[in-house]
Amino acid sequence: MQGNIKIAKRITTDASSIMSTQIRSSEHCVGILAVLFVSMAIGGQRADACTESPIYVFNCSSERHFGVPQLASSAIEIDLSLNYLKSVFNYSFQTVRSLRVLYLKNNIISSIEPNSFAGLVHLHTLDLSTNRLRNITNDIFRELPSLQVLNLANNSIVTIHQHSFFSLASLKELILTANNLNCQCGEQLMKENIQYRNSQSPFKVNVKGPLCSNYDNQELFNIDMHTCTRGESYWESSVNCYSCANVPGLVTCGTNGIANCGKNTDVCYSTITYNSNRLWVTAGCMDYIACLDLIAKNNRTCVQGDTICSSCYLGSLSNTKDTARYTNEFVLNVTLEIRANLTEALNNVYSNEYAIFTRNIEIEVKNFLLDEKAGFWVEFSKLSTPQVTVHLNIHCTTIWYITTDTVIKALFAKLPQIILNGLKVAKVNIAYSSDKSDFCPPVVEKTVDRGTFNWPLTQVSTSATIKCPFQFNGSLSTATKFCQSGKEWTNSSIALCPLEDEQSRDLQQLSQTSITEENVGDVSSVLSTITSRWDSFTSTDIVMAVETVDKILNTDTSSTNDGVIGNTVDTINNLLNVGDDVLVKSEASSQSSTRLIRAVDKLLSRIEKDFTAVKSNLAGFVSAGSTGAFSGYTLSFNDGIKDLTKSGIDVSKSAVDIGAGMSGIVLPKTMLNIAAKVTLNIYSDPKLFKSISNQTKTEPSSNAISDTNTYTGVERKINSKVIAASVPERVITNLREPVKIRLNHEKKGKNVSCVFWSLTTSEWRSDGCSVYTTNEVYTECHCDHLTNFALLMDVYDVGGELSESNKLALRIISIVGCGLSLAGALLTLIIYAIFSSSRHIPVTSSTRLRRDNPSKILMQLCAAIAAVNLVFLVGAQEYSANNIGGCKTVAVLLHYFLLVIMCWMLVEAFYMYQSLVKVFDTYIARFQLKAAVFSWGTPLIIVVATLAVNKTDNYGYRPGGICWLERIPFYAAFLAPVCLVFVLNVITYVLVMKQIFRRSSSKLTKTEHSKTGARLRGAASLLVLLGLTWSFAILAIGDAGIAFLYLFVICNSLQGFFIFMFFCILKEDVRKAIKSVLPCLKSPYQTTSSTNDSSGTSMAQTTSSNATATNQSERTSANAQNQQEKKKPKYEVDTSKTTAFRGNWQVEISDKPNNSSSA
Repeated sequence: MQGNIKIAKRITTDASSIMSTQIRSSEHCVGILAVLFVSMAIGGQRADACTESPIYVFNCSSERHFGVPQLASSAIEIDLSLNYLKSVFNYSFQTVRSLRVLYLKNNIISSIEPNSFAGLVHLHTLDLSTNRLRNITNDIFRELPSLQVLNLANNSIVTIHQHSFFSLASLKELILTANNLNCQCGEQLMKENIQYRNSQSPFKVNVKGPLCSNYDNQELFNIDMHTCTRGESYWESSVNCYSCANVPGLVTCGTNGIANCGKNTDVCYSTITYNSNRLWVTAGCMDYIACLDLIAKNNRTCVQGDTICSSCYLGSLSNTKDTARYTNEFVLNVTLEIRANLTEALNNVYSNEYAIFTRNIEIEVKNFLLDEKAGFWVEFSKLSTPQVTVHLNIHCTTIWYITTDTVIKALFAKLPQIILNGLKVAKVNIAYSSDKSDFCPPVVEKTVDRGTFNWPLTQVSTSATIKCPFQFNGSLSTATKFCQSGKEWTNSSIALCPLEDEQSRDLQQLSQTSITEENVGDVSSVLSTITSRWDSFTSTDIVMAVETVDKILNTDTSSTNDGVIGNTVDTINNLLNVGDDVLVKSEASSQSSTRLIRAVDKLLSRIEKDFTAVKSNLAGFVSAGSTGAFSGYTLSFNDGIKDLTKSGIDVSKSAVDIGAGMSGIVLPKTMLNIAAKVTLNIYSDPKLFKSISNQTKTEPSSNAISDTNTYTGVERKINSKVIAASVPERVITNLREPVKIRLNHEKKGKNVSCVFWSLTTSEWRSDGCSVYTTNEVYTECHCDHLTNFALLMDVYDVGGELSESNKLALRIISIVGCGLSLAGALLTLIIYAIFSSSRHIPVTSSTRLRRDNPSKILMQLCAAIAAVNLVFLVGAQEYSANNIGGCKTVAVLLHYFLLVIMCWMLVEAFYMYQSLVKVFDTYIARFQLKAAVFSWGTPLIIVVATLAVNKTDNYGYRPGGICWLERIPFYAAFLAPVCLVFVLNVITYVLVMKQIFRRSSSKLTKTEHSKTGARLRGAASLLVLLGLTWSFAILAIGDAGIAFLYLFVICNSLQGFFIFMFFCILKEDVRKAIKSVLPCLKSPYQTTSSTNDSSGTSMAQTTSSNATATNQSERTSANAQNQQEKKKPKYEVDTSKTTAFRGNWQVEISDKPNNSSSA
């Protein structure tokens, strides 16, 4: 009885569990009662050995199974818990279609193949808890329309695909407790789908325990997630589905049509019906919730007998795959021998007799077999001898419970009765070919320009070959498509199929014609005629026309026959009428624009005589040359007219000036030593070059100038006609006299660049060309070589937002300010350097101008200021902006020296803090060396790094007309360091000013007026010294922006001048030092010693003399004499003291002994 007890206990437990969750149908509950009754009556029979019992329940738990054992098709419940299953395969449960309960818990399952449970339409409980699953993909739980409980607890699940539970129409309970979800976009979309279902459908899903480890183990449905940052959505924006009705199988549904679904919540569906020995399929679009309701009925309708099985699919054109295995598909090879001899005409596949005889065979056979246990797709294969033998491939689709043998028997009984073309069948032979996995399904392929292709049922690893929908005259064209493994078609080979449009078809046939010296005249004439109808040209037409031009130019006749030359010029001129968008597409697919430009150059260079051709869009000239010296060449035309035939083109074989109001090119007579062939041409519209630039703008070479944003950072475009000049078989560069090109502007614009087109790299370049003169009407360029020339301009004037008057005013202020700043910085540097080296200057004054750290810091700062002003005055001019290398050099130098200035300002602030605020323990060994390494080395590292990143393209011409950093490098490599220095210097400024004013108010004995003036002068000098005027640039926003911009330009361009004023002119000690070596400046009333007033005034004029002197006294508080001295007002006039200049500050020098250490 031990076995009976185990069975009864197991069944009782499961029954109570199922009853408690209310998931069994009423008929199954009756089955459970029967199980309980029968189990008590059976003596000693064990079901836990996976043997089938009369009750169809199999207990295979704890039996050490390493794979799913063979199971009887009658099973309704299977328990495989507590085994060693590692994987579930897509054939594991294929035979148990009646299964209702499946336990796979407490195994080590880590992988489940796609569609492993598909087709179990009655399964309502699936327990996969306590396994090792990590990723739940979208194809594991497909086609389970009755599943109500899915237990995935106690796994190691990290990710769940958003479509994992898409088709679980009856799902009520989803258990995800004790997993390790990393909630990202997929999980967010899965949650949104369940919430949508719960709000729209009567089938509510209760999800238990989905905790997100990356959200502190919060419950998924309680988190406000925004992880889908790229516009991901659960639904496709547009859904297309195969649409069919009453077709004999899913495999044939793809040949009927495609429907565009109206809503993004629509899905694709298919319904397979088998009734009265006939199978048919209906498919199309359906609302998602309605589709769930449809497939939920499968547990009642998808059964043997009158069968209706439905499926829902996500994604376009997804509804022809039978993932649930509702059908049985196979292919039969059928031969029908007819009592008639195979005539010669029937043996010729191209004859009318063959076409008439075979035209309706497929339809007749399919209609004849309409109700024979299956749906049929009939494909005619061939005719063979000796009698007429028809070979057919018949793809059969029947319901899953109808076998192959059943269908074959039905066909053997039916086919002998068929009559084909009035002839009876004498013999039938049927051979089983293969199953459905060996064939690609028939599909209908609709193309844009070559018609519709009907691809037949094709065996895997073979190609299908069919006739093209349209044909050339007198020839047969075919298309092929390869069927690869997995029933997947490759791309079709239809490129050689004739085009649907008659004009395009003629052009296509012409492009496929082999061109010889004999037929080149006819071909060029036909091509010229076809291209004259350019208004209907597509990008494909352009490609074929250019291919034909290339082949024409490969013949010798193309450069000697006037008719061929004229036709070729006409053809190119016609193609230049085509729209820009068409040219862009053709350039992207075959570089057609690039090839046309080279074709023009090739055509003119091969003509060995004087030649002139002027068309509406293109003009070409050849000067064959003669003996004697080269006298130059001039081409001029009226640039205000687009049609070149009306532009008054004038050609002169000498170098003469271009007339007023005209455009043109002048080749200097010094260009060649002797006369040689010269070719010139004009493009009235630069559309060919624009179409190429659209393809190459992302990766220009170092000297390239894009007509979008690559070089200037603003919107630029070609703003003139294009003139080309060349000397065939010679490279003309580095000319002594430049080639002069004058071009009128087509639109008003700024930032003119003279550029040429490189035939080698197919891009606009500027090296060797510069703007000689420009105004609102025209620009004259000078170049030292020959090629295609044009103007590149900021036509839309977005290079700067300031008005012209403000730009002019700021530029004048900048130039004047930088000039004064340069002079002031150099004078300060010279004064501090010269006076420190003179031996005739009293020790008490001028020799200290360069002996202390503050003075040395000031000199270094002045050197950097002088350098940046010099670079700006010399380099930031138009001539550097027109040269990419020069422009980048100026930008690099400005970047470096400005950073050096900021670093020395930071050193200044640090030393001031040490001396005036910290006071004690301020000695730093080799301070000047360390400061110099920091201030000159750190900017060098930043600049080198900026140059290394992005191949020097971080520097260039910027809007507003300056060579400077690009936007992102500006923020990272300049603004960030400047802001850091600014913040530190502001802090230092506040601390120092607080110290100065506190000491001033307690120690100073001058009148209030004098003290106020001293404080103001000290504050102003600190502002200049620490560079705090840079804050004006940060404040230059909003309505007050222009005012702060003026303040910024004035204050910072005059920084060197302000330093000279504060630290030379307004310093008594500096004036004394100057007067000591320049007797002519001495006053006859001046005594040898300084007056008390002057000394006192000198002390008040510095920013930190009070604090420095006071702090010196505090450092010697232990000395009694100094204690006595400390009690006296520090700024009381004392004739025993003089004031010595200590670099940026002053301290008092006493004639009395002083034990305090020097600051």
